[in-house]
Amino acid sequence: MAGSAVHHASTRLREQIAAIAATRFEASPADIELADGAAFVRGVPDRRCSLREIAALAANPLESEWRHEATRAIGSFGFHLSVVGVDVTTGEVHPETHFVLCDVGRALNPAIVEGQLVGAVIQGIGHATMEELVYDSSGQLLTGTFMDYAMPTAAKVPAVELVVHESAAASNPLGVKGAGEAGTSGVGAAVANAVAAAVGSAAARHVPLTAPRVRAAL
Repeated sequence: MAGSAVHHASTRLREQIAAIAATRFEASPADIELADGAAFVRGVPDRRCSLREIAALAANPLESEWRHEATRAIGSFGFHLSVVGVDVTTGEVHPETHFVLCDVGRALNPAIVEGQLVGAVIQGIGHATMEELVYDSSGQLLTGTFMDYAMPTAAKVPAVELVVHESAAASNPLGVKGAGEAGTSGVGAAVANAVAAAVGSAAARHVPLTAPRVRAAL
């Protein structure tokens, strides 16, 4: 949503800059190109004007607004596969490798997309294996601090393998889809199914799959 709004607003702003530069150069706005902080006439790179100079020539502040509204929801699609080990003595679940394929539409910044997906998988691992709000019989929260509320750390997370698939969405000008939540939403089911395949479905009917819960089921 935000990216599409920025795209449209930037396009409008570019049109304003091109119009001012065209007047300065006595050229058509269609022949104006923008690069390296300057406007110039296509094919005549020596005829250029910096964006600072363009702003000084403008009668009003150079600004643009755009309200982007989606006419229908768009989501990303993903596939998760989890490899886990289960300690049958303690019941502890050890995620070893997690594979995720995600259709992100277009990855405008591949490094950020991959970081979002890896972080989301780790968050999903926490949800699936340890993070839990525990209350006593009187309703008092027992896991209200980081001393009691377990979260995954770098020392215990599995290797995460990614495949980023790009199938542009038709609903927005950038062709993008969400990338963050797609890395989280499938983790719990994948981990639980892996545990079920390892030691039986009785151990995987309630997440998080904590060691006491799995051991009791075994």
